[in-house]
Amino acid sequence: MTTSPTARSRGAIAIRGGGTGERGTATVEFALVLPLVLTMALALVQVGLLVKDQLIVVGAARAGAREAAVTSDDASVTQAVLD
Repeated sequence: MTTSPTARSRGAIAIRGGGTGERGTATVEFALVLPLVLTMALALVQVGLLVKDQLIVVGAARAGAREAAVTSDDASVTQAVLD
């Protein structure tokens, strides 16, 4: 009993997994998930930069308030804030 060439080729496709309709699924899932992951990563970076800037502003305000409490010279207060 011999098998037909069509039956052999169908069996080879089933063994490789190409006939199940799942070929390229990982690529499509990656293409769909990648923008979400990148957006979340960039949002996390932006939040970190925002927190850093807030700490800088709070420190400058604190230094200016400290200098204003000690001296009455506006120039020294401005310089303390800028430093």
